[in-house]
Amino acid sequence: MTALHLTAADLAYRPRPRPTPPAVPVVPRERVLERQKRIQMQQVEDLRLFREQEEIERAAQAERSRAIQEALNKLCEEQGYIHHATLRDSVRAKAKALCEYYGIEYQHMMAERRDGNYPKARHHLMWWLYKTTGWSLPQIGRYMGDRDHTTVLHGIRQHEKRIYIGTAWDDAGPVEWVRS
Repeated sequence: MTALHLTAADLAYRPRPRPTPPAVPVVPRERVLERQKRIQMQQVEDLRLFREQEEIERAAQAERSRAIQEALNKLCEEQGYIHHATLRDSVRAKAKALCEYYGIEYQHMMAERRDGNYPKARHHLMWWLYKTTGWSLPQIGRYMGDRDHTTVLHGIRQHEKRIYIGTAWDDAGPVEWVRS
């Protein structure tokens, strides 16, 4: 076995040579500022287009709600459900028209039944009340048989999901006035 012999030169610090960085082209400051300005202008344009699209969607939703309300009013008038005493009475008339549309009874829609078209009719009414009356979620819940506001929110979301996928009115009767 041989011993390892180290000298002072072997132990001395030797800096490693640094690699030379690749040549990077220097971009003039004006070009950088120009590019930043173009990016900012594009972001402003994208935001403007997004807001315009939101406004168009909001107007389309309002138009659909108006069309649904007009159709419900027409059907209620034809069926003789209109009571002009209070908003609550006209809401009840429209709820009865929805019950007729779904082929269920008003009492069952307000009850805690989960079978058949009862939940769909309830969700539809919750959604309609939310879109047209300006009632808060707790107010709608009180009208719908003392339900919690989160239950109302769930019903609204479920009906909107059915609208989005296109099955909102598939299980209902043959009446076409609800489609918009």
